[in-house]
Amino acid sequence: MNQAERQQAADEAYREQIRNNTLSELEDIYAHLDRMVYPQRFEMVHQELEGRLRALDAKGEMPGDEAMGGAGFFRRLWAGLVDLFVLVLVLGLLFLAVEAAVGLGQGFGAEEAVAPQDRRGEIAQLMDVLSAGGVGALLFYLGGLALLKWKVLLGILAFKAVLTLTAWLRSGMTPGMREAGVRLESAGGGVPSARQALVRFLGQYVLFALTVGISSLWMIWDHRKQALHDKLSGTRVVRTPRSWEKPADIRIYD
Repeated sequence: MNQAERQQAADEAYREQIRNNTLSELEDIYAHLDRMVYPQRFEMVHQELEGRLRALDAKGEMPGDEAMGGAGFFRRLWAGLVDLFVLVLVLGLLFLAVEAAVGLGQGFGAEEAVAPQDRRGEIAQLMDVLSAGGVGALLFYLGGLALLKWKVLLGILAFKAVLTLTAWLRSGMTPGMREAGVRLESAGGGVPSARQALVRFLGQYVLFALTVGISSLWMIWDHRKQALHDKLSGTRVVRTPRSWEKPADIRIYD
């Protein structure tokens, strides 16, 4: 076998190899392959990418992402726990970053040592307020604490809304939903609209409080596995296959 035949055989083996690569892997190869050194292989990757993208355009959605029926309670619970972990992790990192920045600023701005704060308990502080200003001052102090806690709670809720609504409108899946293999979609199919996503996000908390949690359990006996906030917003949560659950000929499009 001469040099040309060996090169042709190597190129054909390479063509077979890239057929088994996923779409993201092909994009990475296309970005880093030296077209001057390997012009034929570069053209093979280019043709394979174009073929995959044409197939996606013709289908209108990623192959293998078809819904597999309504998602059950435990799968949705698992998705919620994963999302809660992600939220706490992100907020914790942001809190540490802010604390470090504030401490660094105080360290540069302080010209002399500051006396340590009196770290008495909350009961002692309440007694000081009561003795100094009476019952009226105590009520005002407690109201300020309650308002501060509500502001923190609303801030966390707003931060979660940004993360959740963005994910729902982009793909219908938060990180936890992607891990659990579930997806939010409109009751008629497709990614939910902005109105549906907002109504669902706010409705789940309002209905949960009004029904003492029954609204979220409604999916257990509903024939479409919809919670009450899903019915209110015209959405449903469906089971969708995860990447490792798809056949090999479908995973290449991921």
